[in-house]
Amino acid sequence: MVRGEALSCSTVFTVLGSALACFHIIVCPTAPPPHVLICHKIFFFHLPFTPILISQGPVFLELPIDVLYPYSIVCRELAPQASHRPASRPPSLSQRMVTWYLKRHLNNLFAGAWTSRPLGPLPLSRPLAHPRDLDTSAAILDKAQRPLLLLGSQVMLPPTTAVKLRDAIEQLGFPCYLGGMARGLLGRSNVLHIRHNRRAALRQADAIVLAGAVCDFRLSYGRLLPKSAAIIAVNRDREQLMRNKGIFWRPRIAVQGENTEIMQMYMSSI
Repeated sequence: MVRGEALSCSTVFTVLGSALACFHIIVCPTAPPPHVLICHKIFFFHLPFTPILISQGPVFLELPIDVLYPYSIVCRELAPQASHRPASRPPSLSQRMVTWYLKRHLNNLFAGAWTSRPLGPLPLSRPLAHPRDLDTSAAILDKAQRPLLLLGSQVMLPPTTAVKLRDAIEQLGFPCYLGGMARGLLGRSNVLHIRHNRRAALRQADAIVLAGAVCDFRLSYGRLLPKSAAIIAVNRDREQLMRNKGIFWRPRIAVQGENTEIMQMYMSSI
């Protein structure tokens, strides 16, 4: 995406920020290669697991207008207009400073732009949960009397299909709340799907699984989670997994890995 004249970067991020998995602003041609590689992979339907982007999803890529034109055009537009000054009149101090600044800006803008860089596919990295964490969290859920699932958009991401996720939830038999892209996963009349009174349900639960759900404003940054409950957080992204941890909430177990696969492991363990 490229910023237009009537749509500012802040406006785009405000509208799309909650749906973006990654947000990058390119400030010079030396920065694009890793970001362009990510977009290249997404275009060819590769799973965008990278050290920069663990969670799949849309990527907002902003390119300043200066780097969208060839060097010759930008150089011509930034060059001082000597024709407006009589040849007999030397440039003033302010004119020399403007010329120096524009040349410096041009050099910084295109620094390293012609350096060859690798453009092959980036290596894929898939986070896998530690077996010890899985065993501990499965034991917690096995003893729970009032377990509750909170599912976010991330549970709908491949490689596991939504049908397998639905089957795993139904076999677990835990009541759940669906958020984001997970809405509609269980159909219209599934008895496990709760639609209202989430705050009260969280208050009464003794074990809560945050599967792709993040402790941001949607969960009052963790304030809705009772301190008496055993909280099991599952997320692909380490940053989202630990968001606001230690401020208003603290997970008993934090598992970084595939949500659906972990649900299936719980199903086979409990």
